Amino acid sequence: MLLGGALPLQAQQFSLRELNFEFVDEGKCRIVASPDASGDLVIPGEVMNDDTMLSVVAIGDDAFAGCRSLTSVMLPASVEEIGRKAFYDCTSLRDLILGQNLKSLGMQAFDGCGALVNVVSTTATPPQCGNYAFSDAVYQSALLTVPSGTRQAYRAENPWSRFLNIDEDDNPGLHPELTVSLPAGDITTGERYGAQVSLRFVADAGWSVHSVTLDGVDVSAELSPLGYYVTPPIYQATRLQVVFADSAGAAAATADEGVKVKVRNRTVSISGYAGNWSACSADGRVLYNGCAGEVELDYSGVVIVTIGNNNFKFRI
Repeated sequence: MLLGGALPLQAQQFSLRELNFEFVDEGKCRIVASPDASGDLVIPGEVMNDDTMLSVVAIGDDAFAGCRSLTSVMLPASVEEIGRKAFYDCTSLRDLILGQNLKSLGMQAFDGCGALVNVVSTTATPPQCGNYAFSDAVYQSALLTVPSGTRQAYRAENPWSRFLNIDEDDNPGLHPELTVSLPAGDITTGERYGAQVSLRFVADAGWSVHSVTLDGVDVSAELSPLGYYVTPPIYQATRLQVVFADSAGAAAATADEGVKVKVRNRTVSISGYAGNWSACSADGRVLYNGCAGEVELDYSGVVIVTIGNNNFKFRI
């Protein structure tokens, strides 16, 4: 027996990571019961099974029902249909993005998802919905974001009209912030929900990239030889911290007036100067302020020593 005229019966279902699929037609599949789904879930638009590329066109009935650890869902443009009770009782689900070609939501598709605070519909035509598509409380408290110029269309279509808060966006979707922390300050950008950002870090002459951490996790090993780094998909406020170091690791610097600064391990030594000086971390935290000739700092990373009008950078 063949399904869609091409695929053998034994190949009708398959799994990729926590998602389970079944064929619906030649070149197409839908997601079926996947009870292990959790966290931030990005539904793929296409999946490969053996040597066949399949478009994911639907979320089946009860596919994610009861996945109480699911926190966000992003649907691709390929999905046209969400089945009955597809996300029923996903009690931790907060953020939802519906793809731009979605045509219908089945009865109780998101019923029991009382934690929803952001519902984003990227299609200009409001999808048709079965009864109780969302919980009553969601209509009262969640923000529905739709494409610019379509608010009236959603206001005129049940149950979308039941959302008290409807916003328009030229590029609808959640925009979590990515903050890149550098020695001179921070750069913060608003990124599309689920976006992966490509960055390149280039150090000045005599310096190198010492470390890169993503929300406290060292990702330095993921830098390419040319200094490129691609973030994982971004779903929430994220901080990327970059630390630069002098190439020598332990070095000495001399000011024009004869002041000498030496750094070895964590000890800073000052000679030729008897006044006040300070040492700060690259992000501006004061590590020392005084007139001692030698100080051991309880710190690891880039240090900026300031003596009068002179600044010296070291890595300790």
